[in-house]
Amino acid sequence: EVKAETMESTRKINKTVELERKVKKFTILFDFESSIIKQDQIKHLKEIITFVNLHKKRIKNIKINGYTSHSGGKTFNEKLALARANEISNLIKKVINPSLIENKAYGKCCYVSNLQSLNRRVEIQIIYHQEE
Repeated sequence: EVKAETMESTRKINKTVELERKVKKFTILFDFESSIIKQDQIKHLKEIITFVNLHKKRIKNIKINGYTSHSGGKTFNEKLALARANEISNLIKKVINPSLIENKAYGKCCYVSNLQSLNRRVEIQIIYHQEE
């Protein structure tokens, strides 16, 4: 009797953990010293907006992290990284509660490539609950 109850409780816990959260990641690239969304990135941005709109009831939070390439000073790059993150978050805020969005500026750190054009980016992490 006790063993059956324990097994059932374990199943419920496992299902809860499985449904607890998922993370969807997107990246938007920017031109040198710019926080204006590149024309070739509009399609990706629309995909992000569509995803947020479709899943907004299950979204726990959205992290928008801005980065720059290695050129330029620390203060300039931090401001540019934040401007990039703000550019993206201002558009996402149109379809979801703004309190769910967290912007951070990392400036010139966390390089993903030797190609500097790939480091001038905003990474969007959408944390959401999986459907039951």
